Amino acid sequence: MFESVIAERMNMKWILFLGCYMAVFVLLIFGVTSWDRRRRRTRKPFPENLKLLRMPGEYLWRRVIAQDESDMQWLGVFALAPILVGSGALCVVARYLPSTVGGLVLVTVVFVFSLLLCLRWCQQRLERRANYYLGFFGERYVAECLDPLKARGWFIFHDIPCVGATGKFNLDHVALGPGGVWVVETKTRRKGNARPGRKEHEVFFDGVQIIWPQGEDRAALTQASQNATWLRDWLEQMTGKTFDVASVVAVPGYSVIERRLGPVRLANPKNLPDVLIGFGKAVLSKEEIDLIRRQLEEKCRDVEY
Repeated sequence: MFESVIAERMNMKWILFLGCYMAVFVLLIFGVTSWDRRRRRTRKPFPENLKLLRMPGEYLWRRVIAQDESDMQWLGVFALAPILVGSGALCVVARYLPSTVGGLVLVTVVFVFSLLLCLRWCQQRLERRANYYLGFFGERYVAECLDPLKARGWFIFHDIPCVGATGKFNLDHVALGPGGVWVVETKTRRKGNARPGRKEHEVFFDGVQIIWPQGEDRAALTQASQNATWLRDWLEQMTGKTFDVASVVAVPGYSVIERRLGPVRLANPKNLPDVLIGFGKAVLSKEEIDLIRRQLEEKCRDVEY
């Protein structure tokens, strides 16, 4: 009995030591970082009011950074959590079920269960981060495919922040040029798990829905159409003029087969310049392009240091 009490006290001290160590370690990191910044007495070389244009995938990139920072804060906690839970269970068993096989089994089950929960949590976090980065990389890829339009008098804006009836959202890309105003919605999907009779690299469009190798989808078309409507209304509010806004869904990495055209186009990013230019007919004048450009540039210039 005396030995079990001693073991329980030692385990409790070990748990308290780990908890205190984690708290002190985090405080030391913040303390050393703050002290080093004050010691150097440096400042950023940019003007305080400097704001840059949003880059492709700005929102998703911020989500990736936020995810990484959050994971760094919690990874150590969840790595130690199974040990702390197992130690706590061991303390309870040592007090109420000393020297029994059942107590040892109980401690093992509690430890393994907590370990599996923490592993599942980490796996979900890593998967979410991978999805964010996939979307960000897809928007970067589409942006590069849109770049050649700049040599033809077009302006390209990325990740435009918006507020609508359903809350905050963003327009992945807006292309502005002689051929009009286009909203480009990027949908980046992983390949694999194609249905029988479908090729994993082919996407069909019948004018109504996107037929992916895994199934049909109309949500992307609806989203692109709603985004174009929002931009049209916003431009009218800002300029007092009505401009037609077209929309297209870009699907990186897939061969697109348009069986029928619809209100929203579907295209591989490499074909976007041809889709946006169309027949080469000028829809907007230089004055109208400049008017719209100034509105979009002001809205996108919000990236601070």
